[in-house]
Amino acid sequence: MGKLIQIFTCSCGAILLFNATAIYFGNFWSTQDLVSPKDPFFQIPATKIWCFVCVAEVTLAAVCFFYQNPTLPNSCIMIYSANFLGLRLYLSATGLCVGFKGYMGGLAAFFGMTGSQIETGWILECVYFFIGACGSLWWDRRKRLLKGF
Repeated sequence: MGKLIQIFTCSCGAILLFNATAIYFGNFWSTQDLVSPKDPFFQIPATKIWCFVCVAEVTLAAVCFFYQNPTLPNSCIMIYSANFLGLRLYLSATGLCVGFKGYMGGLAAFFGMTGSQIETGWILECVYFFIGACGSLWWDRRKRLLKGF
């Protein structure tokens, strides 16, 4: 099972690296949005928010690839995915916006997709991260308790 956890952690790192690259190309080379939408909390333009997300994803991908103990990368992956899923649910529940599709215009235009398709992919990715990281942390904790750690 340890090998499976390592494969999951590396797959998360690869997906995060791909996302960071896509965000970089989508937001910095796309010219669709003349005026970038602003974040409802901090009133920061979406391109700057995505720049922060890109840096966080590259950092998390590096942790996934180079950290040997799976506890830290999987904990970070779980927090990362729970943050995005929770923010998505909060924005929908409060009616501030329907979701992230309004913020993904540059990324959607770059890949020739709609904002809804990009958002659905992002949600599925976060669900995969959350379930996998929770399962991995549970298995690691179970293994430590059985060893008497």
